[in-house]
Amino acid sequence: MNKEGDGQAIVVAGLVSRDHQIQNAVFERESGKIGAMIGRHLRSRGFATAPHVDELVVETFRKAFEKIESFHPGKGASLSTWIVTIGMRLTLDRVRRLQRERRRLDSVPVELHVLAAETADPLDELERQELEAKLAAILKRLPKRQMQVFMAVKMDSMPYEEAARHFDFKTVHACETFVSMVKRRVLAEFKFGVATQPRLAKAASR
Repeated sequence: MNKEGDGQAIVVAGLVSRDHQIQNAVFERESGKIGAMIGRHLRSRGFATAPHVDELVVETFRKAFEKIESFHPGKGASLSTWIVTIGMRLTLDRVRRLQRERRRLDSVPVELHVLAAETADPLDELERQELEAKLAAILKRLPKRQMQVFMAVKMDSMPYEEAARHFDFKTVHACETFVSMVKRRVLAEFKFGVATQPRLAKAASR
């Protein structure tokens, strides 16, 4: 084993034994590189880096130290590369989650965003996040069919004609009426906290 390999083996042994000095040394040595990588990936996907970078860096090293026994230094494997791989996997998971949240929020009718803007004056970041979480929760509570139709039209931009065929509505107008009623339910619950159940006409429900 070469000198570099000997040094890595000593570090890995220290991490396995949960030596806090070695853990701190590895964190100091690698965290800047991991943070820069995470930041670049988030920016390339159109997401702000704060507070995600700091959270993901900490989670990367927490997971690496926790799973260190699964690292096998044979065949030229690098501890640094292994940690980077963990960080990238966590970052990809975070990006997928953020993309799902973005698609869900993009599906919310513009009226809800107007209501959110009017609710807090001025609207700080924490309040904005709380309101967006409230909108997401309301959408999640919709009955399955209402959610499917509403999200298909509002999130996926499915034309009403296609939605009517896909969800077996008798007419396009019936589909439009159904979506409009669901939209009113969501608006009412958001604005007044009233979980209304729209009286969906028989023709509109199938």
